[in-house]
Amino acid sequence: MSLYHNNPEHHQGILLVNLGSPKKANYMSIISFLKNFLSDSRVIKLPKILWYPILFGIILPFRSRRLIHSYQSILIDGNIPLHFYTDRLASKCDEITDDKTHVLSCYRYPQTSIRDAISALKAYPIRKLTIIPLFAQYSASTSGSVFDAITKELSKENFIWDIKYIHTYHHQPEFIALIADQINTYFKQHGKRHLLISYHGLPEAMLKAGDPYYCYCMQTSRLIKEMLNLTNNDISTSFQSRFGAQKWLEPYTDHVIPKLAHEHKEIAVICPGFSVDCLETLEEVNVTYRQLFMKHGGRSYDYIPCLNDSDQHAAFFAKLIAK
Repeated sequence: MSLYHNNPEHHQGILLVNLGSPKKANYMSIISFLKNFLSDSRVIKLPKILWYPILFGIILPFRSRRLIHSYQSILIDGNIPLHFYTDRLASKCDEITDDKTHVLSCYRYPQTSIRDAISALKAYPIRKLTIIPLFAQYSASTSGSVFDAITKELSKENFIWDIKYIHTYHHQPEFIALIADQINTYFKQHGKRHLLISYHGLPEAMLKAGDPYYCYCMQTSRLIKEMLNLTNNDISTSFQSRFGAQKWLEPYTDHVIPKLAHEHKEIAVICPGFSVDCLETLEEVNVTYRQLFMKHGGRSYDYIPCLNDSDQHAAFFAKLIAK
């Protein structure tokens, strides 16, 4: 039970919620994470009778083994980067907000992470809970799933705090300015070159079903282009990390990169759909796509890191919380 009742000094809780990642870079941790993630009906729309034989018979035993080296190659002092940066980001936000605001990090997968965070907030006289999924562009498969998980946990409580969900921040001027500043800093250090903005992909069927993710991504790219005064020839947008046989949002990043290698020779890649660096950015974008670019005749390929646990990123969320 919260300490809310009859307490004049009401506090607010803030949950910065990221997707999640294996706890460790080993086979069983990867299996556990993928099982939780790929069992979510918000993520996989197939009927379970069709999907589970594929998941448990093929993906979990074989894909998990292939991912061990990938996760081991990106560790930061033995820590999974997504956890490392997300936890540090929440700590910084907590430090720069007032004493009545309590900022915690948690993860959509496993569900127990959200449960533990809500339990931890009960130590304070919380009146209001703000949920910030760390996905700038809303999708039912990410932010929507987070909202489901929060609601599931709160439905077990007899007393419910005032709840505020941050739906999306893809268009916030302060967010666009942060991304633009990153790119400008890179251009000043390395010279201007073609900019590729790569977002995580999504099955096209979800767009047709009403998911706004694609529109939000394209709006983010347009706002970045306008803030940097770039032309259409200076910038490209693409979508990465697809799997399975169905059609995903296009153009695909691994199709765009060979073309850019021939046309521009030098490119910089940034991923503003990811709040912190993770397997998809550090291994897929920074390693696999770099190799693809060079294979097709590219000369220089640079990856611009995510905002991660930077002071500016923490300050952005502190301002978002205060609105």
